[in-house]
This record gives sequence, structure tokens and C-alpha cells, in this order.
Amino acid sequence: MGGDAVVNWFPGHMAAAIRAIRGRLKKWNPYFEACGEDCVSSNAHSKSSVRKILDLVEIKLKEVIAREPTLLVMVVGVPNVGKSALINSIHQISLSRFPAKT
Repeated sequence: MGGDAVVNWFPGHMAAAIRAIRGRLKKWNPYFEACGEDCVSSNAHSKSSVRKILDLVEIKLKEVIAREPTLLVMVVGVPNVGKSALINSIHQISLSRFPAKT
């Protein structure tokens, strides 16, 4: 194997699932918006994507904090796409943006 060889470790079925999800998101995003809900597509390993989500969460918290004690957030994706990484990134970045009150 030469130095220019590229190893493709990403399984074909995962690539197919991601393509299918992207196609379906085009249908689901308008559905959620029609129901008055927000839907954000993101990359778990992109700080700008995580910040985009946190911006939305901050806006929503300000809207509902007087009425609701909690804010429901759903993270949806196929296996091994970074859902846990996204949640961990949100946690890390949110600690600096929303310091815990003692």
C-alpha cells in the first residue's frame, strides 16, 4: 500500500442512512415549524453547530421559563452518528454560557 492510499472506514449502510435522513429532514423541518416547534440539523463535532443549538435553547428558555420549569429537547439520529458527542458538547459549552448557581 502506497502513501497515497485512502481507507474508507465509513460503512455503506451508514452513508445510505445519512442520505435518507437528509432527505427526510427536508420534509420534517417544515412539519415541526407548522406545529410551532423548532428543528435544528447539526453536526455533533462542529462547535458552530452546537452554538447554534445553544442559541436556540437560550431563546426558548427565556420564552418558557415563566410558564414551564423545564425545556424538552430531543436528539434524534441513527446509531453511531454522534448523539452522545452532541449532548456532551452542549454540556461543555453550556457550562461556560450558563454558569451553575449555588
